[in-house]
Amino acid sequence: KPDPPSNVSAHPVENIEGMIKVTWNLPVTWKKQDNFYDIIYEIRYRPLTSSNEQVNVIGKRHYTITDALLGSEYLIKLRTKEEYDGHWSEWTSPISARSWTGRYKHTYNRFVHILSLIILVDHQIQSVTGKTCFWNSS
Repeated sequence: KPDPPSNVSAHPVENIEGMIKVTWNLPVTWKKQDNFYDIIYEIRYRPLTSSNEQVNVIGKRHYTITDALLGSEYLIKLRTKEEYDGHWSEWTSPISARSWTGRYKHTYNRFVHILSLIILVDHQIQSVTGKTCFWNSS
């Protein structure tokens, strides 16, 4: 049976929400020029807060998680085997990654800034008049 894949990494796909790109290399002991069969991979991933794993078998050395929950941390692990009649390797150590959340971070920061301005203006009105002012909507 082969060793697990090597150099597993995962990172958010920038500007695309809910996607995490996972890449890896062949097992360090796998000799490309000597193999008769192709090698296949099994990837398992899940949100850190869930026990429900997604499982996929693939023949490439990359995979894009397309259904990641926004801002959730994911645990990802892989294993490998020869294409025909092989035994699965041990799992890699789990790695973690989050999907891209830049747009929501920007929106949240803008909200906090506007809320701070409202509180500042309200505080200044109370300081000047000594009384609480209410906006008349009519």
